[in-house]
Amino acid sequence: IYDTRASTAQQSMIVRLARVVKLNRLIRLVTICRTGKVAMFYDQMVSFLRRWSIADQFDFGVRIIKLMCLMLWVNHIGSCVWHGAMEDSTVANWVSTNGVSESGDFFEYMLGFYWSISSMIAGESVLMPTNPAEISCSILFILFGFIFCSVLISMLVSIVLDYQLSNKERSNKIKVLRQFLYQHSVPP
Repeated sequence: IYDTRASTAQQSMIVRLARVVKLNRLIRLVTICRTGKVAMFYDQMVSFLRRWSIADQFDFGVRIIKLMCLMLWVNHIGSCVWHGAMEDSTVANWVSTNGVSESGDFFEYMLGFYWSISSMIAGESVLMPTNPAEISCSILFILFGFIFCSVLISMLVSIVLDYQLSNKERSNKIKVLRQFLYQHSVPP
């Protein structure tokens, strides 16, 4: 029995290592895309949308989508950490306590994702930790969530203020143009 647990632990470690390698590949791919064709496409799209004066709205939307993706990514990592705290446990864990062990991996992931979002944003844990690893994970993630949400809110405020400033500049230019056209009796 001990050898089976040891081999299971080794297999679990190999699976985790494979996930880290895949994550590293994903990060490299994002870096390559960010500096390459995606950046060129984005610049071309903004240049094209300037013709209709909606480049600022497009940029605003893209920046909001980036923040949402960042928030989803961080909560995915939190879900994986929460699930990992459960897997390392030899004592009772949140899966066995809530009776979801037969529900499947996807349901466990979704519950972990729900835990991650509620812990990060509201600071409350909807799934009660049942062992020291889960308690430590909850405490650290709630503290991290407090800091992350503060940074996220400041980034969101910055994006909205930039958008409002660009709209104000555009409306001021249009106002000056209309005054000029009116003063010089240019018909509409």
